[in-house]
Amino acid sequence: MQAAATPSGREYWDTTQGRDRKPERRPPTHYEILQVAPNAHPRVIEKAYKVLVTLYHPDRAAPENRRECEEIMKLINLAYEILSDSQKRKEYDATL
Repeated sequence: MQAAATPSGREYWDTTQGRDRKPERRPPTHYEILQVAPNAHPRVIEKAYKVLVTLYHPDRAAPENRRECEEIMKLINLAYEILSDSQKRKEYDATL
């Protein structure tokens, strides 16, 4: 990217180069998976987990969506396992 001047004389970054490239996607954080804020109270995390489990549990899903729900539940369970344990949560937060 190159800096260019605007009519007012201020610089901006020219982002027109490389528009054919797809933006890189990062995996969602455990907080994003559970849809809670990073400073969420443990009770909020537990409540979010319970709501998501009722929505995505494979036994409640239609047969054609069962495989997708299983994958989503794996992510939800892993996120909850880490965020519900205060020591694991501290270690995880340090990596963010």
